[in-house]
Amino acid sequence: MRLLRSLFAWTAFAIATAVCGTLALFVAWIPPRGHLMWPFARIWSKTFLWTGGIRIKTEGPEVPGDRPFVYVSNHESLLDIPAIFFALPRPARFLAKKILFYIPWVGWNMWLAGFIPVDRANRKRAARAIDAAARRMQTGAPILVFAEETRSPEGTLLPFQRGGFLLAMKARLPIVPVGIDGTRRLLKKGGFILTPGTVTVRWGEPIETASLHHRDRDELIRRVRAEVQRLRGGGEIVPKDVATDPGKEELRLFKSGEENDSPASTLPSG
Repeated sequence: MRLLRSLFAWTAFAIATAVCGTLALFVAWIPPRGHLMWPFARIWSKTFLWTGGIRIKTEGPEVPGDRPFVYVSNHESLLDIPAIFFALPRPARFLAKKILFYIPWVGWNMWLAGFIPVDRANRKRAARAIDAAARRMQTGAPILVFAEETRSPEGTLLPFQRGGFLLAMKARLPIVPVGIDGTRRLLKKGGFILTPGTVTVRWGEPIETASLHHRDRDELIRRVRAEVQRLRGGGEIVPKDVATDPGKEELRLFKSGEENDSPASTLPSG
């Protein structure tokens, strides 16, 4: 039964990608870039999620719609992308690997809609992409970043890369932590068989960056990563050093009401 449902869902996924992707090509470029593409992206995501028997639940505070943010999320499964399209309260752009922009329909729309390609093999180009994204955010378009930059094969939270945090600090805009819980249980990395179930997308409170300096970057990464870990239902990270070094941290599950002794908690809250 799961095999048949998976075949049905992936067939619907391919058809929706071709149909919605083609229609979106005609409007994705219209200023403000990407806004008119958004309804097609949501139809695409709803089609795949519905045919796969996957429900999306959102939790957390309402994110204000009167200013841009940098959304920083974990990434465990291909399902994260349709789940985020479904859950985001308003149109956003993604900071994504450059290679994704060459995928037919999907990548073409990403280019036209103003998504930000990052060439991880070329640091100068990556820096220019961050600068371009910071300027674009001043026009009001939020940016979403999968901070691990790849899907976690084991479901553990991978080290966070610095690009999204540099972007937020350059643009002097708040970071909204996002925890996606359940996608790996329903579709593992590299898998084909879908398991019907519920995915929960949890929003955190915005964390301000306007008063932070470059020296505060690692503390900011620690704080946001600990919050994403909590939101995804994975316990609390207690770092010994910067959170981007997987050899210098430990994970302990926490009980309700336990004090947070992470150094990141000394940052000013949003």
